[in-house]
Amino acid sequence: MDKPVIAVDIDDVLADSTEALRLEVNDRLKVELTAEHYKIPGDYRRYYESIWKRHGLESRINMKDLDPRMAEDQSHIEPNQQAEEVLRRLSERYSLIVVTSRPATWRKATERWLERHFKDMFSQILFIEETEGETKGRLCREHDADWLIDDNVEHAQSAVDEGLEVILFGDYGWHHKVPAHFHRCKNWRQVLEYFNARG
Repeated sequence: MDKPVIAVDIDDVLADSTEALRLEVNDRLKVELTAEHYKIPGDYRRYYESIWKRHGLESRINMKDLDPRMAEDQSHIEPNQQAEEVLRRLSERYSLIVVTSRPATWRKATERWLERHFKDMFSQILFIEETEGETKGRLCREHDADWLIDDNVEHAQSAVDEGLEVILFGDYGWHHKVPAHFHRCKNWRQVLEYFNARG
């Protein structure tokens, strides 16, 4: 009998991406923004740009400046400390796939990062950008996923619209407007508790 499928996002779910970005920007610009500076309420789209603007940095950095490094090497990004252990345990009962909205140009570096930190854990690594006009929810449904674990409200809603169960992961500044029908898990321990409660 096939195992149920859990689709998992990468950035700020498997990977501590915002923290890596904060350190990268601090190093490049010789500034000292703290983790707290990256927790202000705001919309997901252009979230980081709004933080940089607030601190007068918008003319000195943008997301495109960070793209070449991410396409080449992602070793500066730490994995979420609880994710590997929890997912190993879940993999005994569930099949795991990755579904990400990262640029397709990051695929090779992303695969290396996943191999390093989550070796042989995911049966597929799917990039929305490699499909035509797909939402994350539709891509999950086409690959028989039953759940999506994601930090992005828009992607989570697209999965709900396709009939998936959704866990909105983390506690981020872009979570200031969250629909009541989302199940929230602020960390991976809570994710494990959620699935254990299902039996």
